[in-house]
Amino acid sequence: MGKELLFAVTLLLVVTGIINVSYKSNFSNRTKRAIGTKPPGVQGTCGGARRGRSGYIASQNFPHGNYPAGLNCNWTIVVRTGYVIKFEFRYMDVEDAPVQKGSDCGADAISIYDGTRITDPLVGGQKFCGPDTVFNPVYSTKKRVRLNFKTDFSDQFEGFAIFWSAVRPPSVSFNCDFESLNGLCVGWTQHSSANFLWKHHSGRTPSGIMSATGPTNDHTHQSADGKYLYIEASGIQPGKRAI
Repeated sequence: MGKELLFAVTLLLVVTGIINVSYKSNFSNRTKRAIGTKPPGVQGTCGGARRGRSGYIASQNFPHGNYPAGLNCNWTIVVRTGYVIKFEFRYMDVEDAPVQKGSDCGADAISIYDGTRITDPLVGGQKFCGPDTVFNPVYSTKKRVRLNFKTDFSDQFEGFAIFWSAVRPPSVSFNCDFESLNGLCVGWTQHSSANFLWKHHSGRTPSGIMSATGPTNDHTHQSADGKYLYIEASGIQPGKRAI
């Protein structure tokens, strides 16, 4: 009787899916997976002013230790008239995961403002964070920007090193092949009112492993290794929206 009851309860849980599982990630025990290598000779600070043709901005204590908790560091960068600023993320080991992975960088975040005020638009259309996302370079539209790095009091990591350079305004401001990002393109987000989401994938879609759904190759690599975005429509009820 006891075994039969246990089986019935187990079957009910599996079929109805009424189990709610929650967990708290333990960042202190995670496997090291920072993106990039530490550029030699770069020393981190908490804020400052930058002028000229190029340089680095790095977090406090970089490259010798973790950044502190409770930071609110601000840098200003000014380049000559007729130029904009290109940002390249050479090293990233920051708490949380970025927009592409469903987070808003609510723990520790790098914000690059297209101007000197926090009300100015964000360069790239988003905040930047996370330890394992390769970001494409982003460009300002102005010659003067503000970069802010804010941290909370939970977890601290090795930080970041961003290379900035004065460049002529690019003729193509958007370039995304889905290969160098661990998710959506920089500045893209899942729409809050969508009922099902865009997914980052390569090869056949999960529902098409045994059938012909999903591309056999992509336009970048011309192979099944190339990445693309798709929407899984299997099991979706009529009237649901994908945006």
